[in-house]
Amino acid sequence: MARIVICGALIATWLQPTEPPPLEPDDERPPYVPAVLESAAASPPSPPPEVEHGRCETMLTTKEGAPECIYRPGSELRLWVVHPRVDQVVIEIDGRAVVARSSRQEEEPGLGFDVPLPADSSARALTVRIPDEDPWVLPLRSIDRLGTDEAAARERLRGEGQRLEVHAIKGHLDAMPYLYRTVDRAFSRGLLHDPIVEVLVASYHLGGHPGRPDLAVELIDALPELERYPWGRAAASIYRGNALYQQDRLAEAAIAYRVGARYASRMDDLGLKLDSWTMYARVLAELGYFEAAARWSARVGDLVDRHEGIALQVEVLTTMGWTHLRLREAGHPHADPGQLFRAALALAAEHPDEDHGELAGAELGLAKLAQLDGAPARALAHLERLEDYPKTPRELPEVHELRLRSLLAARGPRSAAEIGATLTELEEAARLAVSPTARWRATLARGLVRQWEGDLPGAQAAYEHAEALIDSLLPLAQLGASGSGPWAFRESTDRLITVLLEQDRPDEALCVARQAQARTAALTFSLARMDPRARESLQVEVDSYLRALSRYEGLLRWHAESSAEADERALREAVRQREALDTFATEILSSRAAYRGRPPCEELRARQPGELLLALTPHHDDLLVLVADARGTTWQTLGESAALLENELPPELEAWLLGLLEDRLGEARSVRVLASDRAARLAVHALTWRGEPLAARIPLVYGLDLPPLLREPPSPSGTALVFADPLASGAGSEADFVVDTLRAEGTKVLRGDPMIDSAPELLRWLEGVDLFHYAGHASHPSDLWVSSGAPSTARVLWPPYPGGFATEPTTLSLGESAHLGIQEVLMAPRVPRTVVLMACATGAFDPRSPHGGISLAAAFLGAGAEAVVATTRSVNGGDASLVGTALYAAAPRDADDPGAWLMHGLRWAMQRGLPPEETASYRVLVP
Repeated sequence: MARIVICGALIATWLQPTEPPPLEPDDERPPYVPAVLESAAASPPSPPPEVEHGRCETMLTTKEGAPECIYRPGSELRLWVVHPRVDQVVIEIDGRAVVARSSRQEEEPGLGFDVPLPADSSARALTVRIPDEDPWVLPLRSIDRLGTDEAAARERLRGEGQRLEVHAIKGHLDAMPYLYRTVDRAFSRGLLHDPIVEVLVASYHLGGHPGRPDLAVELIDALPELERYPWGRAAASIYRGNALYQQDRLAEAAIAYRVGARYASRMDDLGLKLDSWTMYARVLAELGYFEAAARWSARVGDLVDRHEGIALQVEVLTTMGWTHLRLREAGHPHADPGQLFRAALALAAEHPDEDHGELAGAELGLAKLAQLDGAPARALAHLERLEDYPKTPRELPEVHELRLRSLLAARGPRSAAEIGATLTELEEAARLAVSPTARWRATLARGLVRQWEGDLPGAQAAYEHAEALIDSLLPLAQLGASGSGPWAFRESTDRLITVLLEQDRPDEALCVARQAQARTAALTFSLARMDPRARESLQVEVDSYLRALSRYEGLLRWHAESSAEADERALREAVRQREALDTFATEILSSRAAYRGRPPCEELRARQPGELLLALTPHHDDLLVLVADARGTTWQTLGESAALLENELPPELEAWLLGLLEDRLGEARSVRVLASDRAARLAVHALTWRGEPLAARIPLVYGLDLPPLLREPPSPSGTALVFADPLASGAGSEADFVVDTLRAEGTKVLRGDPMIDSAPELLRWLEGVDLFHYAGHASHPSDLWVSSGAPSTARVLWPPYPGGFATEPTTLSLGESAHLGIQEVLMAPRVPRTVVLMACATGAFDPRSPHGGISLAAAFLGAGAEAVVATTRSVNGGDASLVGTALYAAAPRDADDPGAWLMHGLRWAMQRGLPPEETASYRVLVP
């Protein structure tokens, strides 16, 4: 892993001002006019052009301390210029205008230029001019005009760098002070590019034999000179991402990779793009953004053959192989990882004189693939070939773990001594590794060995320790803050459940399943449990971002009255504030959020009298069903159920499950479904029971097993807020019916539209009501930014996406350009007790990556709601309005029994034309 990565920042968490407005349900308000337009006539002058440059042969600093580009005659420089009037740019070399090729990038504001340089050594300065602006100047000097002292300093640094590299490869950490002095001396003598290269080389080797990526981060962060020009920023960010990735600090690595990748893309540097995009895809795969990982891997595939460096090609093919291996491991294959690993090995064999540092990764990947294919003998053969290659401290635990698993799975007699010795090697390698995940893997492996030996209590103890390690090592596992998301750690949960069931302890197995589900959904309440001081710190950053975003959204809403220059200026400020918030939110969430690990089962919502608990969870290749009621806890498995879990209503589930539950359902007053992982998509409530959908026969809710909030709930106000998206046809009539019905019941009703036209304003209103009913559209942020007149550069193209996958709605439309998103909801100081979201897929939950799969419904529950009626897929607007109306027409609302509320509503709706199969789209979710 010599080079690395790209990415988007993790979980930008947005908030709202804290002071609520008075509740004015019927008063007229003047039309909203954004503040930015009120002062449009006095708008500030446009900023000077922002210019980045690349493709210099090397970089020095002038006597005044400015960067100086040392060029090779006849080559090209790369410029990236950002300015509201970028189309008016004039580029000059020594006062003479030059013709440069220009190009745009969809995801970046600005314009790129490829500038031809003179074939001789005459150039002295490159100037970027925009009318009525101060020029931007880059000093130039030909490589053959370097002074004797400068050339000698470069040569001396090169020699010292080679000696330092040998020390770094051998793990001589006592050479670090000498490295710092050498680099500082080089900077003081006017060298810029060359010492940066030495720092990056040293940082790479620190992650190798000595296994000290933490020192690599320290080294990069200690040298601000790395930020002096775009290549340095890109490379430093990518190598910083390397070191963070090796420590399993994926969220922080993601931020570093995104920064590096954006500079690499703007500079159109093929090598840096391959470095960053390749590992970008790999990190996305580990974080659970599977479609995005496959897409970026495909982009890398389009580039790799264009690079002449064989070593880099081998490296890229290997990393792409691991990306697709992770996708397959998680059950989302896109390409054959084996083909990529074999291509890397074949390319290396064709060029034996090249230095191929990544061949261990290719052989290790083939061994892992063989294990997934159920071919332990083939896996062991690849592991034998690995003996010839050097392995990093991060790779060693995986090598030993693969060998151990292959030995346990191999046919024929197996040596207990060999298995024990391999386990010891694994535990020692995990102890020395920086990666916290290695310790979890070693503990899990100890459980596998004890289980193979028939020692169930010993296996149980190891698996319980592994579950505890997930909590202690991953303070916010769903953020990727210290490793992959919970989907990657499912095995210890499954194994623990297995040994408990084998010991006839189903109550404890149900507890473990519920605890794992609570951990998966932890982000929905982590923000609500945040330390007040940390929350206040985050509030400052959030408010800055929201102010910038509101200005930009205001311009879009009133685009005809604003200028392209104002749009560009507001957009740039919004992007800058968002990046600052991304960085700050990730740090504060990963280090100071109130994540306490798995809650004890006593903290989870207890079974109520007459209630039947139905837990469904994937278990290895089966579907495990645990049932708890007055009769006790029992369990059953439906074998070979992987294909079944891909559908919401698999026909084979209905007969098997309802046949299993027939007598117990007849005795139950209500049902709470606790469905985790892929089983969460099963529409149990829509299974036909006694001639009708189950949820129309018996009150049924879906629980997320969220622990209670730490704060006391506010006193009821007896007030409801109804909002109809003005862009959704039919939403207005649904809202009118809801308002009239609630008022007839004596409820004080506030009609939010058209008075509310921003997320902060809506959240202020929500603080004072008990019921919120929304009728309209839900969508994903990447769809929101392409509004009428909005520049295409405003689109959200850098995953991880804020709040959800590209295919999952994560915002509610509030009109032309305003939206309420998951982040705002999660950080709300108070939300209503009951929420109804009649829009597409507001209750969809994708367990592949909990930090991205949280639905709008789950966000409201995490912020304090006690029940949310939501949809799990795209719904017909007429059907949604019918169900939304039915909730109030069928029977009085009972906030203490939301399952009964939906039951009566579904019956009423089906009597008026709702197809029974469409009941699968609507659920009640509770904490």
